[in-house]
Amino acid sequence: MAKPNKETLLDWYRQMVLIRRFEERCAELYQQGLIGGFLHLYIGQEATGVGAVAALGPDDHVITAYRDHGIALARGIDPRRAMAEMLGKRTGVSGGKGGSMHLADRELHMWGGYGIVGGHLPLAAGIALKIKYMEENGVVLALMGDGSTNIGYFHEALNLSAVWSLPVVWLIENNQYGMGTAVERASGAKELVRRALAYSSEDGSGMKMGPRVDGMDVLTVYEAISEAAEHARKHGPVLVESLTYRLEGHSMGDPQRYRTKEEVESFVASGPIGRFHRYLTETYKGVEKALDKLTLEGDEKLGATIIRKVLQRLEHEKLVVILPNKGARVARPTTDEGRQVFEARHAIESELVRLVARKHDERGVQQLRSIVAEETKAQAANDKRRRVQLSGDFHSTLAELAGNSVLAGFVQELVSRTSLIIALYEVPGTVPCSCDEHTGIIDAIASSNEALAIERMSHHLKHVESQVDLSQSTGGVDFMSLFSSALGKRA
Repeated sequence: MAKPNKETLLDWYRQMVLIRRFEERCAELYQQGLIGGFLHLYIGQEATGVGAVAALGPDDHVITAYRDHGIALARGIDPRRAMAEMLGKRTGVSGGKGGSMHLADRELHMWGGYGIVGGHLPLAAGIALKIKYMEENGVVLALMGDGSTNIGYFHEALNLSAVWSLPVVWLIENNQYGMGTAVERASGAKELVRRALAYSSEDGSGMKMGPRVDGMDVLTVYEAISEAAEHARKHGPVLVESLTYRLEGHSMGDPQRYRTKEEVESFVASGPIGRFHRYLTETYKGVEKALDKLTLEGDEKLGATIIRKVLQRLEHEKLVVILPNKGARVARPTTDEGRQVFEARHAIESELVRLVARKHDERGVQQLRSIVAEETKAQAANDKRRRVQLSGDFHSTLAELAGNSVLAGFVQELVSRTSLIIALYEVPGTVPCSCDEHTGIIDAIASSNEALAIERMSHHLKHVESQVDLSQSTGGVDFMSLFSSALGKRA
């Protein structure tokens, strides 16, 4: 095991700060509605992720559960691509299709996070089996939460790894709580690492029970995983337990009623970044300036710039208003602005629908019908967010089928602004964008009737406009329904 030098330790500190800043930005964007689905933050567990991954080589493999942001960044995934994935952008590390729980990179042998509790553990065993079968020198680091040790996937995967002497390090990130249940209330074995004994033999074969380490100390974690990885390469699986603590809720929707404020604050005081900062300043004289610089770099690398650019684009499109030193708020278009949006849509979409009717193909027609079918389902389920999104997709797809990228860009912007108008000023009990009217437009296109397609599009837009009252706001706004297309389609 190589002893890390000063430069390596400083890089570990940089990684830990980057992870913390990344998670803080994710929390901000989630609260603004720009990140959808579930969001599980790694705040407080940075030392475990950075220390464990640092013990690996480029030929080793990493797989983890849904709290995966910190592991992905520690493994070397570009934070900009990771943030793009959070926002559902095509430039994301998983093409914008995986989101928070599924960060992966084939070249880095980072096989992702997995949303199914423990579902990745048999996959880890499979990767390790491939390594052994192909006589490779790699090892698999499989991270899991404490809650996953109580389910079948855990026991099946560990048993097979012991039977076949697979090169895998099983690392339990014991952050004290499985969702809202304390470990001691959910597990018969209080020391989870002792579960290795069920898969070990008196002659020393099978599973090795590794250490139970202080997961808030990056050096301790690094040393433990380095030794475990070396053993796994030569002899077979090792189980290690890292005692850490998540400083935020299980997910963003967690009210955290199961623990006290005092308990959380006690762990904040002994948090991994502060501890490592103190260690470095005590070990190396004059290192404070370097640490301050790395903290600033952590802020910038993530791109506070990415978020800024997203908000600037939304401001340019008059979807948000950026307030100095206060962040952003939803724009509230005036009556005249709303009227002008609909006038622009009448002018542009009449030409678009004419072009589509003139040169349509069956594939394009079926694409439009599929959108309307999903839109009908959303309407029946009273799912406003999904309905608004699909309505926007219908008009955006029409623009794409017209084959004019300039007009398509105009339509995309106008659709986003219309979604904002509907969200703010929709008359209660109405459905501004009718599925039947969309179907009528498709039928006219399918019959190549340009005049009828224009007539039905005009009628449709007039109907949409009639269902909003620009003089009175309906109140709250769902950012995701408004901006999902703005954040995704043009990424």
